[in-house]
Amino acid sequence: MSKLIVALEQIDEGAVNPGTGMYEQPIWKITLKGQEERLLGKHKMEEYISKSFGKAIHRFKRWKVLTKTSETHVYVIIFSDRTHEMLTPNQLMDSLYQGHSVRNDNRLDYIDADLAAKGGKSPIFIPEENDKEV
Repeated sequence: MSKLIVALEQIDEGAVNPGTGMYEQPIWKITLKGQEERLLGKHKMEEYISKSFGKAIHRFKRWKVLTKTSETHVYVIIFSDRTHEMLTPNQLMDSLYQGHSVRNDNRLDYIDADLAAKGGKSPIFIPEENDKEV
């Protein structure tokens, strides 16, 4: 992904992640300069965004913003340190590009450890569901 990202599409119905061979929902299709397309799963999105900001993501989500005359999307990112960012699609594409550019930087290895430790569980909101019937 050393090429610039020119388009980003969130595919809500999901698709097979070519990296893992597993079905993921949602999945993101990026279009690179030169019209090459790639699919990214949630883990790669989190890795690249985290590395571009230098801190691990807790969660990110696309929100639809409606006005009287238009509709747009923004991406809300909540980091594990309880800070947050709201990005336009263009800012998110820049973040993905920057994160991919530094993905092998050893100074950012702590982010990989933070993301792996998260293991799909929230470090911020910890309510446990109780499966016992009352």
